[in-house]
Order: sequence, then C-alpha cells, then structure tokens
Amino acid sequence: MNTYDAMLSSERLRLPSPIPLQTPINVGLLFFNPEPWRFFPVTQIDVVWFPDGPGGDNFTEKIFRGPIHHMAREALGYIRRNYLDETVIKHRDRAEATRVENFPYDAVEEAIINAIYHRSYEEREPIEVRIGVDEMVILSYPGPDRSVQLEQLRVGRANPRRYRSPPIIEAGTDQVTDQVTDQVTSLVWVLDGEMSRKAMLKALDLAHSAHFREAYLVPALSAGLVEMTLPDRPNSRLQKYRLTKKERTWRVKNPPRGPRHG
Repeated sequence: MNTYDAMLSSERLRLPSPIPLQTPINVGLLFFNPEPWRFFPVTQIDVVWFPDGPGGDNFTEKIFRGPIHHMAREALGYIRRNYLDETVIKHRDRAEATRVENFPYDAVEEAIINAIYHRSYEEREPIEVRIGVDEMVILSYPGPDRSVQLEQLRVGRANPRRYRSPPIIEAGTDQVTDQVTDQVTSLVWVLDGEMSRKAMLKALDLAHSAHFREAYLVPALSAGLVEMTLPDRPNSRLQKYRLTKKERTWRVKNPPRGPRHG
C-alpha cells in the first residue's frame, strides 16, 4: 500500500519524524491532491452544451476533475475556446469598432469561481454549466446561503455576511494569483496590439515555438489575459493574439518582470 492509499484508508497523513501524526485539512485535500473526489464525491464541473435548447435530446457533455483550482482553470479555458464568441460591428462614422460578446468572459469566470468556492462539498452533486444558444445557467448546490432572500436577489441588494467555505476562498485567491507565471507576465507586457506567434517569439527573444506555446501562450489564454483574433479558427495562418479587457486591471497590479528563457 502506497502513502496515498494509506492516507485514504486511515484518513491520516504520516509526516516525517519528529512531526507527529497529523490529519489533513479539507482545504488541503481539495487543492493539493490529484483526486479530491475520493474524499468529497462528485467534486467536478460538468459543462453541457444544448444546441437545441435545454429541453432538447441533443447535447454534449465534458467533465472536469482534479484539484479545484486546476478544475476551474481547465473548465474556463474550455468554455472560452468553444462557446464564447465576439461580434465586431464596424461604423462608418468612426474608426473604432464595437465588440459585442455573447457571454462576457469576466462574468462567466466570476460565476464559476463563486460556484466552486460557495458550494457545499457535503452535497453529492456536481457544479453544472448548462450552455445554450442564448443562455448560460450555472448550478451549484445547495444554492445561496439561507441568509440571502429571493427579494434581495431581485433588486440586486444581496450582501450576505456568511460564507460557506472561508478557507477555500482564502486559499483559492492565492492559487489564482499564483497561476500567472513569470512567462505569462512577460508575454502580457510585450504583446502590443494584435501580434502573430512569430512576432511574439521575436519580441520575447525566444527560439523554440513548442516551449513558447506550452509555457507562455496556453497559460496566458487559460488565465483570460490573452485572446485569439480568430477564435473559431484556432489553427488559421492568419491567427493573431491580443490582450483582453481583464488584462487592463491585471497589468496595474503586476509590473513587468522581463522575459524568462527557460
């Protein structure tokens, strides 16, 4: 029996001497082991696409599992790549076009992160993201805390002072911050307007395209700081990349660190 299986069978984790036998806390099991669902059943996000509406028989489903901060990042990246669109409306009387999103990414991110942080991990139900052509519904059980009244939600004045999982909120904030690596920071600070991969490689003084993609580009896309100009054609030779609206706030809090080669 390996260490991990022993921990599961005894619900304890033996640490090196002279540290005594200790019990892992729930927040550690949710963030720092690869299979939190073995402790908290159905800890997962189900993303379900209904092309004919929620009442239709046709749907596709993708399930995300793992440490909850990884689960959130992967689910958000998947939703962004497959279901978020932007329409560009050009105007005759001015140079700047109007960009309209079907589902604003910032709102989707906030809703899903809140669903993860505020769900009850005693409930054996997944977080479910139901996506249709004109709506997105995010279900998290058992719903709002009892201190939140329906009438407050209707008028937009719900300010609950109770939190279902304060340790998860605190740890999650640190994990989301740590997602943005030095490489991603470097990319954000050199990305000027719309740039191709070749142009970004040159700006970062990098030679290896595969390393750039894995260490810089993919994490920046997953973090919601960079987006494709042609999201419906990810492999197009005309594909370029630009900063998102989220980046404007993020950049103020994160000064440039310079490119990292490695």
